[in-house]
Amino acid sequence: MEDFAPPIRSHLDDLTALATGRMSGAGLSAKDSSVSIENVCRNLLDEQVAGAASLLFDKTAGLPAIIWMSMNQKERGNPSLVELRGEIMRLIEWIFDDFTGRELQHQLGEYVVEVVRTCMRLFPVETTTKNKDLTFGPLLAALEQREHVPDPHELRVLLFPPDRTLSPIEKYWDHLTKQKSAKEQTETLRGQCMRFLGRLAMFFPVDVSLVPIYNNRQLYRSYEAALCQEGTGLPELAGALDGLDGLLSYIEIDRADTSKLFSSLLHRLDRWVDNDDIKRYNVPRAVMRVLANHMPHFAAANLLMPSEATHVKIRENLESSLIYSSARRIWELLHPLSLHHNAEMQHQASG
Repeated sequence: MEDFAPPIRSHLDDLTALATGRMSGAGLSAKDSSVSIENVCRNLLDEQVAGAASLLFDKTAGLPAIIWMSMNQKERGNPSLVELRGEIMRLIEWIFDDFTGRELQHQLGEYVVEVVRTCMRLFPVETTTKNKDLTFGPLLAALEQREHVPDPHELRVLLFPPDRTLSPIEKYWDHLTKQKSAKEQTETLRGQCMRFLGRLAMFFPVDVSLVPIYNNRQLYRSYEAALCQEGTGLPELAGALDGLDGLLSYIEIDRADTSKLFSSLLHRLDRWVDNDDIKRYNVPRAVMRVLANHMPHFAAANLLMPSEATHVKIRENLESSLIYSSARRIWELLHPLSLHHNAEMQHQASG
């Protein structure tokens, strides 16, 4: 059995040298080192994964630690250091995705808190909007493994601090509510903030119940505005839809808002079909996901599927027709079940 530890340590040492400036001109490449670590990880046996993870996420010499070594440099905005952090964040996201695909994500549980902490601390201080965007990949990938965290309370305190300090949620909300023309504000970052805040509602419904932006509908209204306003960029719209998907698992909206939301979702789908831009699957698939995941809610409001005219337009495009028909099948299955469930709930309430 080939020992995986020496090559991983060697590549981590190279990244450390780049982060600290010890060998900045020695021909080292952050991308090459990251790819080399990926290749080592691809060849790991299942019984080697835990040992590799302990090296990759070591508190003093692992990937998160190397990120902060680079941020502690006076020239942290130097292109080589910016590239280094970007490559490490891509690598961390890849590791979580790869281990999850191999059903070995439980081996990463003890490192989730540190990855989440690193990403949330890095977001407001990172020197480029590109790298700010890259913090969301590992952040969301790590949060997906929240159930494997040894001490769930530690993660909750990190996300929802009990003291009066500015919470992570407030930092992301503050960025989201900046004027669109503000420095470091982009459609992509707005979409990422919306996606993150919505996922938190799905992952931690009890904890967000104490956060004002969830209870006073500010967050929902921001999603609604992105969805309904003309001119919303595709990155922001996709993030708003993903965030909305998470938020709808937590909040209840009245029939008027449900009807408005349903119409807006179908309008977005209609526009995509009209434009026949099948390369931009992020938005239509996000619409389909919201429709599919929350069909019972729409059904309970006695809303109807779109007109036959819409179906005619969709049938003109085979790929969009396949996506749309799957949502229609879900609707046809869940609609009567939802009405029956709703009637039962009303009967129990009246009894």
